[in-house]
Amino acid sequence: MEANKGTRRRRRNRPRQRVTQNQNHPQQSSPNKRRNFSRPNLHSVQNIINLYRKTPSEIILELFNPRFDLEKLLEMDEIDDDLAIKLIFLFEKAFECNSMSTKLDALMKLICPCKFFQEHIFNILSPSRDTFVESVLNLCSIFVYLDSFNTTTLEALKSKLEYVIIYLPKFSQQLNDLEKFFEESENLNKRKRGKTFSNLDQNGEQDDFTKMNIVPKLEDILNDQTNFLRKNLTNGSYQSVHHYLDTQYRLLREDFMRPLRDGVCSFRDIVKSYKIRNRKKDELSKEIMKQLRQIDNLNVYFNVFMESCIAIPQGIVYSLKLDLNGMKILDPRRLIFGSLICLSSDYFQSECLIGTISEKDKDFLKTGIIYVKFSHSYLDINERKNIPIANVRYVMLESTVYFEAYKHVLKALCSFHRDGEYKFPFREHLIYSEHSMVEPPDYLINSGIDFRPLVVKKNTYYHSSLFGNVSFRDQNNWPSADDMKLSPAQYDAVKLALNNKLTLIQGPPGTGKTFVGVKIVKLLLHNKNLWWNLEDDRCRPILMVCYTNHALDQFLEYCIDECDLTEGVVRVGGRSRSERLAPFLLSNIKQKLRNENKINRSIKISIGIELKKLEGLRNRLNYLNEPINTILNYNAILRINILKDYMNEKHHDQMIMYSDSLFDKNDLDNDFCLLEWLGFFQDSQYSLKQEEPSTSQINSITEEDQYDSDNEDLINQRVLESDIRFKNIKKNLKNKNKYLLYENDISKMIDAFQILKNDQVKPEKFNIVNYLRTKTNESLKFSEEDFSLLENVINIWKLDYDQRFFLYLNWLRKFLSQQEELIENVTLEYNKSASIVEELRLQEDKNVMEQALIVAMTTTGSTRYHNILKDIGPRIVIVEEAAEVFEAHIVGSLSKHCEHLILIGDHVQLRPNPAVYSLAREYKLDVSLFERLVNNDFKRVMLNKQHRMRPEISVLMKYFYDKPIENNESVYRFPSITGVTKSVFFINHKNMEKSNSGAKASKLNPFEKNYLVKLAVYLTNCKYAQEDITILSMYLGQTMDIKKQLKVAKLDRIKVSTVDNYQGEENKIILLSLVRSNTEKKIGFLNISNRVCVALSRAKHGFYTIGNFDFICSYESNNKWKQIVNEMKLNDNFGDLTLTCVLHKENDIKILNLTDFDQRKNCCCNSKCDILLNCGHKCPQKCHVLNDLEHLKYKCKQVCKKSLMCGHLCSQICCEHKNCNKCGVLVNKIIIECGHILLNIRCDLLPTRSMCNTICNKKLSCGHLCSQICNKHDKCAVCPVIVDKNIQQCGHIIKGIRCDFIPMRKDCNEICNKKLSCGHLCSQICNKHDKCAVCPVIVDKNIQQCGHIIKGIRCDFIPMRKDCNEICNKKLSCGHLCSQICNKHLNCFKCEIKVDKIIKECGHEIKSFRCDSEPIRKNCVQKCNKKMYCGHNCEEKCSDHIQCTKCSVKVFKKIKDCGHMVEVRCDYVPTRLDCKELCVKTLKCGHLCTKKCSILDCGKCENLIDVNSTCKHPSLIQSKCSNKIWHYQQECKRPCYEVLKCGHVCESSCSDCFGGYVHTRCKKQVEVKFRCGHITTTNCFSQQNLICQSVCSNFCPHGTCSKPCGQPCTPCDRPCEYKCEHFSCSKKCHEFCDRPVCNEPCKNKLKCGHNCIGICGEPCPKICRVCNRDTNELFANTEAKFVLLVQCGHIFESSYLDSYMRKQSLELINQFPQCPWCKTPIRFNYRYSKLIKAQLIEFERAKTTKIGNERQNELFKSNLLDQIKNFNQSNDEFDNKLKNLISSDLEKLNFLSQNNLKLYDTTWNLFINLKIFKNGIKIKCFERQEHLEHLIFEVEKLQDLFIFEQGELNLFQSEQMLNDFMCELSRLNYLVSLFNLEIKFEKNFKNSKDPMKVSSLLARLGELLYNKVNKFESDLQFKADEYFKKIEKQVPIDEKKNGCVIS
Repeated sequence: MEANKGTRRRRRNRPRQRVTQNQNHPQQSSPNKRRNFSRPNLHSVQNIINLYRKTPSEIILELFNPRFDLEKLLEMDEIDDDLAIKLIFLFEKAFECNSMSTKLDALMKLICPCKFFQEHIFNILSPSRDTFVESVLNLCSIFVYLDSFNTTTLEALKSKLEYVIIYLPKFSQQLNDLEKFFEESENLNKRKRGKTFSNLDQNGEQDDFTKMNIVPKLEDILNDQTNFLRKNLTNGSYQSVHHYLDTQYRLLREDFMRPLRDGVCSFRDIVKSYKIRNRKKDELSKEIMKQLRQIDNLNVYFNVFMESCIAIPQGIVYSLKLDLNGMKILDPRRLIFGSLICLSSDYFQSECLIGTISEKDKDFLKTGIIYVKFSHSYLDINERKNIPIANVRYVMLESTVYFEAYKHVLKALCSFHRDGEYKFPFREHLIYSEHSMVEPPDYLINSGIDFRPLVVKKNTYYHSSLFGNVSFRDQNNWPSADDMKLSPAQYDAVKLALNNKLTLIQGPPGTGKTFVGVKIVKLLLHNKNLWWNLEDDRCRPILMVCYTNHALDQFLEYCIDECDLTEGVVRVGGRSRSERLAPFLLSNIKQKLRNENKINRSIKISIGIELKKLEGLRNRLNYLNEPINTILNYNAILRINILKDYMNEKHHDQMIMYSDSLFDKNDLDNDFCLLEWLGFFQDSQYSLKQEEPSTSQINSITEEDQYDSDNEDLINQRVLESDIRFKNIKKNLKNKNKYLLYENDISKMIDAFQILKNDQVKPEKFNIVNYLRTKTNESLKFSEEDFSLLENVINIWKLDYDQRFFLYLNWLRKFLSQQEELIENVTLEYNKSASIVEELRLQEDKNVMEQALIVAMTTTGSTRYHNILKDIGPRIVIVEEAAEVFEAHIVGSLSKHCEHLILIGDHVQLRPNPAVYSLAREYKLDVSLFERLVNNDFKRVMLNKQHRMRPEISVLMKYFYDKPIENNESVYRFPSITGVTKSVFFINHKNMEKSNSGAKASKLNPFEKNYLVKLAVYLTNCKYAQEDITILSMYLGQTMDIKKQLKVAKLDRIKVSTVDNYQGEENKIILLSLVRSNTEKKIGFLNISNRVCVALSRAKHGFYTIGNFDFICSYESNNKWKQIVNEMKLNDNFGDLTLTCVLHKENDIKILNLTDFDQRKNCCCNSKCDILLNCGHKCPQKCHVLNDLEHLKYKCKQVCKKSLMCGHLCSQICCEHKNCNKCGVLVNKIIIECGHILLNIRCDLLPTRSMCNTICNKKLSCGHLCSQICNKHDKCAVCPVIVDKNIQQCGHIIKGIRCDFIPMRKDCNEICNKKLSCGHLCSQICNKHDKCAVCPVIVDKNIQQCGHIIKGIRCDFIPMRKDCNEICNKKLSCGHLCSQICNKHLNCFKCEIKVDKIIKECGHEIKSFRCDSEPIRKNCVQKCNKKMYCGHNCEEKCSDHIQCTKCSVKVFKKIKDCGHMVEVRCDYVPTRLDCKELCVKTLKCGHLCTKKCSILDCGKCENLIDVNSTCKHPSLIQSKCSNKIWHYQQECKRPCYEVLKCGHVCESSCSDCFGGYVHTRCKKQVEVKFRCGHITTTNCFSQQNLICQSVCSNFCPHGTCSKPCGQPCTPCDRPCEYKCEHFSCSKKCHEFCDRPVCNEPCKNKLKCGHNCIGICGEPCPKICRVCNRDTNELFANTEAKFVLLVQCGHIFESSYLDSYMRKQSLELINQFPQCPWCKTPIRFNYRYSKLIKAQLIEFERAKTTKIGNERQNELFKSNLLDQIKNFNQSNDEFDNKLKNLISSDLEKLNFLSQNNLKLYDTTWNLFINLKIFKNGIKIKCFERQEHLEHLIFEVEKLQDLFIFEQGELNLFQSEQMLNDFMCELSRLNYLVSLFNLEIKFEKNFKNSKDPMKVSSLLARLGELLYNKVNKFESDLQFKADEYFKKIEKQVPIDEKKNGCVIS
């Protein structure tokens, strides 16, 4: 949550926060009490109770938290009984977890033998604690089940339980079950597990399927006998749950096991017979290898070697190197993750190593390396050798049956044993086939359903109450099918889904089963309160399951669109290809949570611990494996100091003693001895080459041969100088590895030995790796018997080098064997730790999934996550494509918590497809759960109205469905296919099929392939898009052949698929190849009606099927094809296809053979068009059906010649006019407007006055004639005759003006002479004045105010009293006369005469006091002497006090305010401040005051009350009773969840966003891609102002740019290096090159000696045209030249790349050119430097624009700092703090871009605006204090936005914050106006026209502005303005709304 609240709000919310912390998080309490909670007692009873409230997985994580210290707790000497009982309950709940088996196993091993369980629990077992006894009993059963060896440990506890249960007979059955477990466990092998169910039939070992391994073992593969199987029951019921699971498990296991087993047996038989015939020991011939590669269901790989053992996060894997020669490396189905493989070094005669592929190497096509995980147990001695050995040649078999899809399903079936017989989901229906009474789902019974989503339009159902809450039981009041806008069948399907907890919905092709499924999901989601996040239960999402990823994505996208889902959906699985589902992918959601640090802390800690442990184990394994891997890769040999432990001691001494005498007796020289003995120095004259003795001669070596006499002579021949050089080189040889001599070390030692023999001729470089590999291979010819002889040889120096290497390799094997034992122990621990990490990762997945509304996954995914789903327990499971899925897959998706299963599918279409056909035929494995339930008469609804196929296609469905399928009216409007006579057609032929050679051959029909490809070419030429055409076939071989042919025809966008892979999809045009046509009378898949139904129902507009229908109809078994063909014949849709022209039917071409397609490339023929155009002419073009068939674009060029209305003929070109309204004949015409005649005018022209040049001569209104040219004027209003005229305004006459001129008063220069009101005449000029009001005559006048006369003033002057200088002399009220000057005073009240007066206040007399003044008490000098109210006389001076109140007598007085008594002075009036009692007043709200009476402000109630939230969340919140409604916006703690302008959902609380007025910054992590191509992750709010900080990628030959990428680069001024022998550049490096591009071939030579394939002056490609000819077909062109792109290393043919770059130069906008293959940006290339430098210049210009000019930035910064410095409006603490923050930020940052500076400027200006508003409301007087408090509250709320809670500056970076802030300021302005209106309305209430209406309008304004939180955007501002206007009409208000206007 973003901390952006000020201190005021924190102070207000602190009391409640403190309560929350003290209750829930004692470790987070106040600092002064922290000491008490810093180390809470985690082993307390209360903590165990709190832990029990968590989920089982959370309990396990907490128990294994090192902080909990479980081991210490379990071994404590004393434990409280209550704590022990609670712990047992806790452990029992922990073992309910299904998804953390490794942790549970570890927990069991801790609990079972511990003192707590063996002693404490034993002692407190008692019949009085029956619940506790039951829990202990359950734990014991679990422990025995998990590990059969626990029977010994639990024997004593079982005895105690037997005694206790004597008194608790209700547990006797459970005890019996436990005893059975004990009895069975004692007889089990340690690898086997206990019985699954307590009620198993005692039928021997074969009845318990849980004891069968999932991953096959040696005996499973090499045994050619079929395992015991049970037949799948397609009708009727099973005996029990175990019987049902056993049947499904065995059949599914056999389905993947048999192909591998049969394949291995076939392999063994072929090899065995070959060896018997040829008597060869090892090598196989090429013919046999080819035969082996053709075995069905197997991919065979020869010459496979194990290279190394590697530790990866998933466990230990082994790298295998494959021989890629002849391998189909492009087949994507090979060597994929999870594939099952077998290895053998003896062709599977006695050895078979079994594993699964983990992954392929990234460079697999180059290295041929795959990584395999082998299945073996280190606890089983027989299985420990199930791993490959290095340097051994293996054969690898890969099963084509995908094992990964089976493994998780089988695991899921096994996992049901933990729940037992009675917790199996839908047991009565799935096991016992109870179909007569299927009850409704439990969560729907006794509930009300809101049907509005299906009844009311989208996004409007919240405003309607129709069908808003309909009782589930009252189904008569449910909405009808018409209400829901569903067809009757769809309505029945929805109704069935609600009424039956097991629902079957059958959807034939195109009937919209997905549509119905989405409607059901929409209804369930809207009513999620019935099934999701219920009280005392976890969130249980809907589980949505589909068979394929494509169908799942389609279904989920539809649901998201229909239900408007933006969150709450989790798509599990990484194979989704939908970009729209990317935000919902589980992996993306987890990454987002990790970025936001929202991952469960316990999981995070546990993963960290295990990863650290894994890292340590990995390092240990690498250390142990490093010498092994290096030796096995022939890169090193073992040192002599290690070998001596595995050698005969005598042999070791011989090796040292008989070697060269210059070798000292140290480790390094001993290694020289070893190298010499192994023959590394054999080219030297001192390393003698002896004859190779045979094996029979080995024993003939005698002791006499131990000493070689020649050695002494050889020593004497050595030169001293060489000897010294040899020793010097030895000093430089250092080997830090105690195990190995590396290749480099051996090479140096060989060089040193060359010096020893003084060889002046430098020998060729010795290839050590090849030497080691060769000698190792040569030594393989020896046997173990040879080794026993060599072990006892007398002189090892007499052996030949092959024998020596054989002896060395045997010593090496002993060393490797010892190392492998060490590795095995570490590997076991590593795999265990890796399993824990995987489980913890799955817990992350579970945490995400259980918070969702919908979890979507494939059937394989649901079984993989079966244990996770069992923990989550989805209440609703929806399966789409249910009839295509194996029954075990669906059952594996269920859990005991499932209450509602909805199966949507169609058993008439594709069935499940077993790998073994016999299992489908004999054991009914291909019958789905959907079909089995239909066979058992379960109620189902079949949708019967199809929307996909045109009627001619859909008619075929009647042969597959019992009920008729109706056509929706839309299918009748489908267009016919252009270019063919029929849109549906069956093409019959007689051509035979073919087969690929070999046993794996698929069926092909070349004629059908060629026919359909030509037809596809024809249709695309007819303007059909390739994406609108799909070609289907029943056989994979045919589809592969068609794909190749389409690629040649450049139609690779046409989809080609097998029928099996196309269910659920559709296209406009379908072309179907039936393939089968043979002499064996077999039609194969065409006999399967399910496949035929799918094949015939995929097309929408056009469907064309080709096949030998006579053959198919003759040999089919179900009579379907005959009926279908007869239907086609009846409608004339059978035979030979006819190509047609829409216009010229006579030119139709019937396709009798393939060459007929060449006669017409498209649907246009060669005839003339001849269509009658709209103009009446015939189209003269050639047939152009595809191009403007309706002739909308064609322009007719013929002459029109139509008769015109005038009688003449039209002479225009047809296409150049629309209407025949032009006639060029010249005639005379009368102009209608003026009546004149116009001569020689075109007939089609209408003469107008504008053409008339005659004088007008019309009579004007003045009587004169108009003298203007007719077309020169519009009106006859001009008359130039000179006349005299009267001026109307003044009456004077003006002479000599034009007749058409109207004189005005402004033209009059006469004297006015009008009579004034005073009687004089006006003497002003007429045009110089407007009114006659000036009179300059001098007169005397009377002053009205005072009555005096003023003389000698102008007549037009009115005298005032201020002009009077006379004495007043008016009589005053006192009787005296006023003596003031008249104009010096207004009122006559001053009188300065002295008189005696009585002081009214005290009654005393005062003398000589001014007459006009009244004496007051302070003027009195006498004593008071008045009797006070208390009875005492006052002794003070009268002038010293006003009232006689001072009296010091102590008396008891009653406090008026509260009524309490208090003792005080007599003159003191006690107040509540003096009261010592508690206040007992009842406040206005009705609550009692809880404060002391002396606290005056008891009006604010501190009690919390429930109020309605003013925010968008319609809920009750708690607030103080005294709080006003505007405070409520900060009380709601629910998440905001409003969609921000950036598109993300606001995740802050409602109170943080002020109820929605101003949202906090969006902290969503977003990925920002800069123009430079770099990508970074940042917070959403800051992405607009980011500058790329990555290292700049720009470079040149002189260096790379060292600046950050977002800053401008420094141009390179060094000379350009683009030179060759033909041209050179004279420019600088950063400038455009002035040389042309060279196209001459490069003359350089490659390392191989061949010519370079590059271009002169360009970098040379490393590929040779000759050496690499086989790898690239481009090298076939010997003249082609190639260009190397240095950045990515890809090579392209120069002409292609030049063309590509030219195209890029036209298309590129603000980005670098890219590699055509990998899309890597090309930032440097000589050949295309102009294009690249142009983009570089654009990039630099963009950088400069964004960052700005440095000097201008500094000036901007300086000005902003000056503004901040000069801001001194107040000494407010907040103002100063904000000033300091902004100033310090600006001063300390050295680099600020223009954008960043604008952010600071914007933030400062917003603050200034807010400050102006705040000052304005403080100055403005508000008659209600409540108004001022409200506005101050709102302003301080906005003020808190500028500074975070931590004291950091908050810049307004996002548009959201800026917009919200301005909206709030606008709202506050309107709020001021509202307050003013309310006051003025109260004052003018009586004068209002309609007071009630005004009150209502004011209330609505209040609702708009503060009673309800609504963001005050433009629409609300407009609404508020309308309210103001309405109020001003009703209330007589002089002023308009007056707010504090903000700039």
